[in-house]
Order: sequence, then structure tokens, then C-alpha cells
Amino acid sequence: MESNGPNGSNGAPLGGPNGSNESAIERRVTPVTLLAEPGVSRLDRTAAVDPMSSALPLREYLRILHKHRWMILTVVTVMVTVVTIVTFRSQPVYEASARLEINGETPDLANLRELFMQMPTSEEFLQTQVRIVQSDDLAIQTVRALRLYERPEFAVRAPSVPASTPFTSAEEVRLVRAFRAGLSVQAIRSTRLVDVRFESNDPKLAADAVNTLADLYVENNFRKKYESAMQASEWMGGQLRELKTRMEQTHEALIKYERENQMFAVSEGQNVTLSKLGEINHELTQAESERFSKESQWQLVQSRRLDDLPAVAQSSLIQELQRRLSQLSDELVDNRSTFGPKHPKVVRLEREIQEIKSQMDHEKQQVANRIESEYQVAMKREQLLRTALDKQKAEANILNSKLVEYSLLKREYETNQQLYEGLLARLKEAGISSGLRFSNIHVVDRARPPLSPVRPRKMLNILTSLLVGLVVGAVLALFNEYLDNSVKVPEEVEQLVNLPVLGIIPGVASVSAGAGGTRHTLPGITSSSQHSNELTTVAQPHSVVSEAYRALRTSILLSSSGQPPQTILVSSGQPREGKTTTALNLAITLAQRGDRVVLMDTDLRRPRIHRAFQLANDRGLSSFLSGTLPVDELPRAIRQIPNLFVIPSGPTPPNPAELLSCEPLEALFSELRRQFDFIVMDSPPAITVADSMILAAHADGVMLVVHGGVTTRETLKHTTKLMNSVNARIIGVVLNNVDIRSVDYKYYYTNYYGDYYRHMLEGYSYGYSPEEQSARKGVGAKVK
Repeated sequence: MESNGPNGSNGAPLGGPNGSNESAIERRVTPVTLLAEPGVSRLDRTAAVDPMSSALPLREYLRILHKHRWMILTVVTVMVTVVTIVTFRSQPVYEASARLEINGETPDLANLRELFMQMPTSEEFLQTQVRIVQSDDLAIQTVRALRLYERPEFAVRAPSVPASTPFTSAEEVRLVRAFRAGLSVQAIRSTRLVDVRFESNDPKLAADAVNTLADLYVENNFRKKYESAMQASEWMGGQLRELKTRMEQTHEALIKYERENQMFAVSEGQNVTLSKLGEINHELTQAESERFSKESQWQLVQSRRLDDLPAVAQSSLIQELQRRLSQLSDELVDNRSTFGPKHPKVVRLEREIQEIKSQMDHEKQQVANRIESEYQVAMKREQLLRTALDKQKAEANILNSKLVEYSLLKREYETNQQLYEGLLARLKEAGISSGLRFSNIHVVDRARPPLSPVRPRKMLNILTSLLVGLVVGAVLALFNEYLDNSVKVPEEVEQLVNLPVLGIIPGVASVSAGAGGTRHTLPGITSSSQHSNELTTVAQPHSVVSEAYRALRTSILLSSSGQPPQTILVSSGQPREGKTTTALNLAITLAQRGDRVVLMDTDLRRPRIHRAFQLANDRGLSSFLSGTLPVDELPRAIRQIPNLFVIPSGPTPPNPAELLSCEPLEALFSELRRQFDFIVMDSPPAITVADSMILAAHADGVMLVVHGGVTTRETLKHTTKLMNSVNARIIGVVLNNVDIRSVDYKYYYTNYYGDYYRHMLEGYSYGYSPEEQSARKGVGAKVK
């Protein structure tokens, strides 16, 4: 036993003005933390997550199914009930089946040996025959053969109409539709077999319908082949006579053309003409080459560039004269320098040089004349050959024209002859085929009246409805869970915003009325259910809720490796998430620890702190910020709770955000940090107004309050984003007002806390077994 003074243990009820203890609480030997997790830094959250929860998503599905088990059970019950009623009220349906063998079509039957040949059956051919069996024509023939229109299920006209009256198109369509509703035709894979089934309430009718349909199908197939052969024979007979006349006419035209154009030796004449044309073309090519060669030399002659002519350069006479001229020129130069220009020897040499030059010019002119003559000859030869080539081409064109006409007549005659011979052979084959009665379709198994119905399968229907109900219920449960966008468990907080969960505060309504034992009230404060819920750490110090707040206090104190945050801002994203109640009880638990704590109501729009302690709100924080109240008169001591002071919000100002942004607020925090160990601020919602983001700049740590099962994920993420935008130090999140009776909470925490969780739901105080709770109540009764 130990006393609970200002430095006493957590959760002692306070009664006197000085806050002395009137009762003592037994210390528990092995305390258990039920609804709170110790603070874990962001860097350590990965190690704190249960590896089995991340490795087994099946656990989450099982939780969802268990949560919505009543909805699933309702869906299953409705589904099974409806299916059972429909099944037992349904008429029995019988199914008869026949099996057909369908072989490939035999194109030609020229002899008896081909009659017994098995032709390959393609998948396309088999599917075509299946569609033929399902055709409307066969259906209406079967209906007429069995007189099914007289049965009630096939009745399409009034009974008063005479039976001899023909059916209208609409009535035939309804008859076909009624017959095909019970018909099923299916080809057996990898075989040439086809199963034909028919369903009816009458087993004999089911068998008769299948057998009649099969017989009509075989008969129609044979009749179609026979009629096709007869039609082909008649058509080929007419075509044969026409082809014979056409062949005779083309043959006569071919002979007449040969006589008129003398085409009896067309091949030899064609070879001679073409050969001659090739020779002339070759000679013309050579003549053009020779003319090109002569023309180049002739152009040099025309330009008087005789020295560039190859014939001049290659002439031996000109070369000799050139050599003699060079010698005489050299002698002339020597004699002129020796004897002078008038000397007889010099005159003689000049005369000889002039004669040699004259000879050279004459010789060059002779070469030029010869080249010009050769050029004229080459041009004349080229013109003659070109004329001969044009003439030969004309003869070749005339020959080709005659040959084309001759070839057309000959090809037409040969084509008509081939068609006539081929058609004559086909006509003989068609005569043989029409005389052979052969069908490629055979009935392997005929239908027999079934002994037992195929529908309804009562047990199968009930089991199927059970399975479908479970699936539909599970899908609805998963869809309902998908639509639920609220934050419910700590793992969701960690996955969404990567922040630790400092504590989980259960809702008072989710705990039994007897939990926590006797309620205590503060002297001087009127007791009510609302005040008891807001001051639960005082009203029910031994309750699960009080222990959760004390665990929250521990998480905050351990949230940092050094000193715990001195200034704590309590905020949330939306109104009515429990931040005021959380701030109240956090401040009380810190004060019960023996620290000096001041609780500030910074919600200047909708203040509530003064109502919890029933204080007047005529002066407070707004009064100080507007300069009408000194700082010494601002904190108000709560005499019933030692070490706890409250700063109300004061009168509501017209501009709360501007007032919180003024300089006196900084001086106020400096003074409060000096006087108190902890400063707890209750702020307005962060998404609604900007006050919380302004106050976050003065806080050592921001604690976000989330209403479990109500606050949406988008709200939590948006609130965290707003706080991070002003560089606020968020120490963690508090899941408040959690319904501990819900499946979400129970599934996650029952296995961890065992009997303590069960005792809590049954209404026992935190950490006490039913026997301990009864003993405590007995001791309390004796004291009273």
C-alpha cells in the first residue's frame, strides 16, 4: 500500500481542496498494457510491424469476413431458401440422346470401290452439320411429324382453330422456338460423332423427338445429294450441247484464218523475220559506233586542229618532215649568228625550211580530206541500215499481228475442246453417282426413353446455392469494406502516414457500465455523464480508458531519445474527433505524475476547456493577446488536481488567426516554458482553420487525434500534409474513441491480451480478474 499525493501513483481519485488522497489503491504486481503502444520512432516502425501480417494477406481477408459474418449469413440463407423453394416446385425434366456418325463428303463416285472409302472430316464440316441439325427447317418438320403442336407446351393457337388450318409464319416461328428450347446438339471432340439431345417433361416424347429428328436429317441429306446430282446432270447436258456447238465454230474459224493468211508455216517465217531483224539491228549498232568514231575526228578537222588528229601524229612522212625542219631550224640559227641574215647560206636554209613547211601543210590537208570522206561514208551507211531496220520492224509487226489473232483462235478452240471433254466425263460420272444410294451420315445409337430426370438436381442445387451465397456474401463483404474509408487500426495509420501510434483510447460506450468501479467527482464541479467522459482519468481512475491515457502519457514521454516534448499541440483534421478530451486527460495524467502542467485552450472559436472545469471564460488567452490581461493572471490553478493549471480561451475575438500570429504569443510561451514542465494545447481542427498550423510553430511536438472508425484516410493524410508543410514535428497519432467491441479491434488484439480483453468487455476494471474485482467491491462496501 502507498499513498497517492502529488507525486503519487497514477489514477488516484482526487477529492479534497488540497488534492489529498482519501483512499489507497493496491499496487499491481504485474501491470499489463492493454490498449496503448509505446512510442516508436519513424525509423524503427519497419522493425515493429508484425512480419506475419505483411506476409499473410489472408489474415486481413479473414478479419473482413468475420466482421461481416451476419451479412454473409443473411445472403446465404436467402439464397439457399429461394433455390430450395424453386427446386422443389419445379417439374422434372427428362433428357433423351442419340448419337450420329458424320463422315466427310465423297466428291465423286466413279466406281464401286470409292463407295466404301472413308473421307476425312474437317472441324468446319462437322460444325456445319451441327448447325444443319439445329436448323429451323428440320425443327418444323419434326414438329409436324410428331404433331407436337397438339401438346400444351407447344400450343401456339386457340383450341377452337381447326387442325387443318395452315400455320402462319409467326406461329411457325413460335413452334420452332419452343422445339429448339429443348434441343441440344454437340460434336464430340476429336471424333466424327455428334450427340443430339432433347429435353421434355415426358420421357417418351424426348426419345421420339430425337429419333425423328435424326431420321429426317439422314433422309434430307440423301435427298439433297440426289437432287443435286440430277440438277447437275441436267445443267451439264445443256452446257455440253452449247460447248459442242461453240467448239465446232471456233475450229472452222481457225481453219479459215489459216487459209486466208497462209499461216501453215508461221513458225518458220517468224524465225526468219526475227533473225533478220536482229542482224540488221546488230549492223546498225556497229555503224553507229563507227560513225561516232569518225565524227570525233571530223570535228577536229572542222576546227582546224589538224595537229591533234591521230592520223597526222602517226604519219611517217610528216614525222620525217618534222625532224628535217627541226635540223634546218637549228642550222639557220647557228649560221645567222655566225654569218648574218644576208649570207647566201642563210638564205638557202630559209628557203628549204619554207618548202618543208609547205609539204607538211599539204600532207596534213590530205589526211583531213581522207577523214572527211570516211565520215561521210559512215553516215551514209548508218542511214541505209536504219532504213532497212524500220522496214524489217514493219514486216515483224505485221507478222506478230497475224500471229496474235491466230493464237487467240487456236487457244479458244483448244479451250472449248478441253471443256467439252471434261464436261462429258463429269456427265458420265454424275450418271454413275445418281445410281448409287449412299449416305455419309449414320445413326450409331438411337434414343431410348430416360428412366430418371436430369433436372432439377435437388442436392446439387442446394449445395450450389450455398456456395454461390457464400461467394456473393464474401464479395459484398469485401465491397462494403472497400467502401469503408475510415481509419480503424494502428497498422492503417502506419501504412498511410508512416507515423507511430502513441495510444489507443477506447470509447466509453464500448466499455460495460461496471468497468472501472465507482465513479469519482471533483469537489465543486457538477457531475454529469459528459464531464465524467471528459475527465475519465479522475472519474474512473481504474478504468481501461484511464489506463489508456496513462499509457499515452508514457508514449509521449518516450517519444524522443532526449528530453520529452515540453510543448504539446493536440490537433485533428475535423471537428468532434476527441482532441479536447484527449488534451484534458493527457494534462491530468501528466499532473498526476508530479509535473507542473498548464492546459491551454487555443481554440478561440469553439472553446470547451473551461466547461470541463466549470470555469468562467470572461478572461483568458484572447485577453492576454489583445493586451488586456497580464501573463501572471493568465493561468488558473485547479485546486482539485494538484500541479494542473488551465488557461481558458477567453472571449471569442473577431480575428482568431491574426491574434494567434501576434508577437505576444511568443513571449507567453517563453514565460510558460520557464514556469511549467509541460504545456498542453487544445487547438481547432487543422483542415477547417489555419490556427493549428500557426500554433505548430511554437510546439515541440504535435499529436494528431483520429476518431477510430470515423476519420477517413484522406482526412488523416491531408492533416499530416498540412502539418508537414509548416515543418511541424509530429510525434505520433492517437486512435481515439475506438469501439473495442468491434471486430476490427477484437481481431487484432484478442490474441495478444487474452483474458484481459475478455474481462474488460465483461465490465471489470483494468488488470483485475473477476475474483479481484469482487474482492475490491467487497472492501469498498465495508469501508462505506
